[in-house]
Amino acid sequence: MDRSHIFIIDNDRPRRESLASALTERGHRPSTFEHGPAFLDSPDYERMPAPACVLTHLDLTPLAGVEL
Repeated sequence: MDRSHIFIIDNDRPRRESLASALTERGHRPSTFEHGPAFLDSPDYERMPAPACVLTHLDLTPLAGVEL
């Protein structure tokens, strides 16, 4: 089964890495980012594969998860 690409945006590095590891073990393709601008500036954002999902922490700076 082809799993979706999941973008993880969180300023907490251990949480990002833990989520990415758990998702990888389940066959997903995670990419991690420390904050919203890093995600928006990445080539992954420009060429976002379908299907895709974004998991983001809501309380981020400089761009909150809701704004993202």
